Amino acid sequence: MCGIVAMFSRSSPVSPTLLERATRQLHHRGPDGQRHWISSDGLVGLGHARLSIIDLTTGDQPIASEDGHKHIIVNGEFYDYEATQRKLEHTGHHLRTRSDSEIALHLYEDLGVQCLHRLRGEFAFVLWDENHRTLFAARDRFGIKPLFYAIHGETLYLASEVKALFEAGVPARWDAESVAQATEFGSHQVRTLFDGIFQVPPGHYLIATDRHIQLNSIGTSTIRQEIAPHYTGLAQSMRRNSVTFCKKRFAFACVLMFRSVAISAGDSTLAPCWALRQDTAQIPFAPSR
Repeated sequence: MCGIVAMFSRSSPVSPTLLERATRQLHHRGPDGQRHWISSDGLVGLGHARLSIIDLTTGDQPIASEDGHKHIIVNGEFYDYEATQRKLEHTGHHLRTRSDSEIALHLYEDLGVQCLHRLRGEFAFVLWDENHRTLFAARDRFGIKPLFYAIHGETLYLASEVKALFEAGVPARWDAESVAQATEFGSHQVRTLFDGIFQVPPGHYLIATDRHIQLNSIGTSTIRQEIAPHYTGLAQSMRRNSVTFCKKRFAFACVLMFRSVAISAGDSTLAPCWALRQDTAQIPFAPSR
């Protein structure tokens, strides 16, 4: 278990002090070392709190590509990484470490976002691609490793825990609607208890550029949700999308509940259940992909 922090600003340089403070908040996740990296233009910052398990000597992060134009921070573990390391070296890559985390960086160099189809494991990572001025973040298919994000001002923040976002400068405010939902129905895959703070859902990846942010599903090549074409009004856009997601899920849960009642109670309840099914026929059974 490690901790990761990332900051991507459209205009103002990120604060080295806030980046270090946010990373320090994750010390319990990575007590063996903390390192930071800030881009030459000052608009991107990466922080990593490391728990040393694999490659105790050279596995510090952030890890840079051979040309120094890409940097990655990883929380988690990639399975069967040694076989992938051998393939990468055979194709001409020069590995800086023997850490499993580095394979994601070089697979991205070769395949772009399609590298996710070659990665197996439990992971959350953030990668900065300087050549394309693109921030690429992803979370494993089962959501074993956490990854939260928020937009405050003109800066995108990502971290393994919400409190690191607060330390980086994101306002700490309760989201009353999310609190009520969590009390009644349990936690949500996208929303959190805090206003303007969201999770990258399991099996999804986030792409951020100077112009837009997109949240995509690993399992499909289509865009699941474009958060907003511009940073202005991003939090409001994310709230609307997550509310729609909740409504669809709730409606589907109601249909399933009444169907189960009909099956257990017999024919006497079939009519009202059929009526409910007709009323909700236009509601998708799952969020649009």
